[in-house]
Amino acid sequence: MLAGLMAAGVDTISTTSLWLLYLLSRNPDKQEKLYQELKPLDSDEDISVNKTASYLKAALKESLRLHPVASIFSRVFTQDIELHGYHIPAGVNILFQNHLGSIDERYFGEDAKQFVPERWLRDLDTENVKSFDPLGSLPFGHGVRMCLGRRVAEAYIYTLLSKIFIKYRVSLSSKQSDVNPILNGGLMRPDREILFKFLLR
Repeated sequence: MLAGLMAAGVDTISTTSLWLLYLLSRNPDKQEKLYQELKPLDSDEDISVNKTASYLKAALKESLRLHPVASIFSRVFTQDIELHGYHIPAGVNILFQNHLGSIDERYFGEDAKQFVPERWLRDLDTENVKSFDPLGSLPFGHGVRMCLGRRVAEAYIYTLLSKIFIKYRVSLSSKQSDVNPILNGGLMRPDREILFKFLLR
């Protein structure tokens, strides 16, 4: 069981990091904004979750909204329920397509398919997140069945990406073609290899 959890963690963390690198490489203005927030941090020390730049947290949320690694959840009801006029008997296996809800314009507006980390940042004047339902995207699930490894995964990704973007400007190779998500082995992965260029700042 432990080996399975470790293997699943490595796979999901690496794929999530890859998507975030790709999106920030395609959006150099967003990458620069992240760098400006990371620059005051000491790159030679471990960056704690509490010191993690808020823009990096927002960028990760946005990346997971667009490309949730686990895009399908399965649940089995323990009792009959009525849901929006539908009768669902106990024991029925329900599949929830998280990705489709995450890019639905009804929930995230006209820019729902665009990479906009700012949508997750609090308005400094009102202290409110922009007007959308934060439960519209559930890459780790929610409630008692939420992913047990969420905090560990986030800590690993924050540390890795912080250290990369403090030292490097990351861009895509001129040979890189557009990347699309595909379901492979139950995870949402890129449909081709991604060629990055890492330039020392």
